[in-house]
Amino acid sequence: MNLYLFQEIGAPGYKYFGVSTSAKARPGYLPLGINNNHIGHIYGTAKILAVIPAGSEFVVETATHDISLPSGEGIGLICRLFYRQKEIFPISAEFIQIHKLFPDGRQDPAIDPAIAERVTE
Repeated sequence: MNLYLFQEIGAPGYKYFGVSTSAKARPGYLPLGINNNHIGHIYGTAKILAVIPAGSEFVVETATHDISLPSGEGIGLICRLFYRQKEIFPISAEFIQIHKLFPDGRQDPAIDPAIAERVTE
């Protein structure tokens, strides 16, 4: 899966994961097939910051109800990313997550297993 980082130019403190090959894992104004040639360019209201190399690791740190993009998510996972000797925090995973439901109807957010493999419980 080809992940990349983007930020909304009106809210530079917020960074998000996107998937370059998935229409559902990105805002509609970002192009499909994002690669290194897109870094630094602005599409709609988003700037492409980086392409994340395969094998990079991220850790889900927390969940929040403070969702700032119209991804349709009710709960967003906040992650810490490690790649190319860098550590970036916070990064919102709302575009790469899925939800199961608890028996009482509450959402149980998780990273889409097609995008990342869970290493620990």
